[in-house]
Amino acid sequence: MGKISREEIARICVAALESTYACDKTFEVKSVIPFSEPFTVDPENPPPEKDYDIYFKTLKDGITGKEILEQSPVPV
Repeated sequence: MGKISREEIARICVAALESTYACDKTFEVKSVIPFSEPFTVDPENPPPEKDYDIYFKTLKDGITGKEILEQSPVPV
């Protein structure tokens, strides 16, 4: 677990709504910034925009949070 900004979550949600690759898919968002470190963004040098379709293209059909929790993933 880590920290991620609300703005980044909003960008991911909007990208998922606009992407055909994210339709009917389940995914989780993970940050590499530990909770122990402050989350800061330099306004003079913000991070570049991400193309989330790159990540959405790798999502598999038929995998839901329920299957993962039950440890019985659907073979795809």
